[in-house]
Amino acid sequence: MSEEDKGTEIVKTSNDQGVDLQRLVMRPSLKRFAEFQEKVLRENDHKPSWANLNIGNKLLPMLRAELVELEEAFEKSYHVKGKRHVQKECADLANFAMMIYDILENFINLDA
Repeated sequence: MSEEDKGTEIVKTSNDQGVDLQRLVMRPSLKRFAEFQEKVLRENDHKPSWANLNIGNKLLPMLRAELVELEEAFEKSYHVKGKRHVQKECADLANFAMMIYDILENFINLDA
């Protein structure tokens, strides 16, 4: 872990009405990774939304397949191009996990 990524910082601010707000400052490595995830997602914007995909029948098997792809890419990552491929597979894997999280978040919000 780099020095810049130790702990998280909470910034306290107030809004127009004087109400105290807390904002979590994202770690630099997480911010870079999230931005890369977004880039990978945008490359796939031509595909249908994940919102209607079944978690158990579709997204979990896709997540497992991405893990296999990540493992295979890692085994071949002895040069820079290979390391970049590992990074992309990391983003793919994380994006499928995010999709599952997003679908569950929508169900939770409906139940609230």
